[in-house]
Amino acid sequence: KLVQDGRGVEVYLRAGIPPTVRVDDGLVRMEAQALTAVDVRRVVDLVRSGLQAPEPATGAVEVGFDLGVVGRCRARIFHESRGLVVVIRPLGLQPPRLRDVADEESLEPLTRLRSGLVLISGPPVSGRSWTAHALIDAINAERAVHVATVEAPVEHLHTPRSGLVTQLGVPADASTFAEGFRLALGNDARVIYVSELADADTAMLALEAAASSTLVIATLRALGAVPAIKQVLDLVGPARRDRALALLSTGLRASLSQVLLPHVTGKGTVVAREILLGVPNVLHPLAQGRFHEIEKLLGETPPEGLRSFGQALRALVARGLISQTTA
Repeated sequence: KLVQDGRGVEVYLRAGIPPTVRVDDGLVRMEAQALTAVDVRRVVDLVRSGLQAPEPATGAVEVGFDLGVVGRCRARIFHESRGLVVVIRPLGLQPPRLRDVADEESLEPLTRLRSGLVLISGPPVSGRSWTAHALIDAINAERAVHVATVEAPVEHLHTPRSGLVTQLGVPADASTFAEGFRLALGNDARVIYVSELADADTAMLALEAAASSTLVIATLRALGAVPAIKQVLDLVGPARRDRALALLSTGLRASLSQVLLPHVTGKGTVVAREILLGVPNVLHPLAQGRFHEIEKLLGETPPEGLRSFGQALRALVARGLISQTTA
């Protein structure tokens, strides 16, 4: 019930305790018997069936799957000292809409872009992929183009509407993000979403494609619109930094960074989003790597359309959505 009504963010399954759900900012233990190792194993086998997901020897495996009335889910499977653990995050019955992710009036123009790079960053559980899929949903609804996603795992499934949507899972359909990106380009995708700029090759492929005729939407873990751009440069390395800066200075359309904050009522969360657009007074200093100028621009009085985290927080307080303490 908690999962279905949207309050349950993640479900934790581990032998020795009942199923546990993260609700809002705390944990709720279900009124059920403690799970056994056999119970957890059954869930793992169910999640992995037909998905070509390997058994994690070390580290973690992430898979996407469908779960009846709950809809699409993402599962993370890993070992700890007491055995297997499964963390399931419900994603819903359909992809998110722009109206679901806040700032619809700011995000909608990005769906009309014909080329360029849109970065969406944030810490874990910040709704990065939620925002990316909302953009994809809007493009799918309005434009007759081929949209490709390269994800690990494939989260929301998009039914083609105005255009065509193909979704590649890593490693199920492509062994790496770079291979998946090349497959998408080879199939003439005009919009490509990559869920992780995992390495230098993927980052350079994204930059090169965005600077030509492809709209690239990419998510990454970073806090802040400017730190996200710096992280891309760190990925490509010193040898290709100048080339990457040149591509960014012509191809960057937006760098969005977001966090989820507790609602003032204590129920649910609210998105706080920093917005950096590829306007001339951002792109010019970017070409020379003068990030302090861009940070100063955001920190003072940003031009129309740009917004710092500070501004976002003040606006949320003014609207009564978060407390002053949270801000």
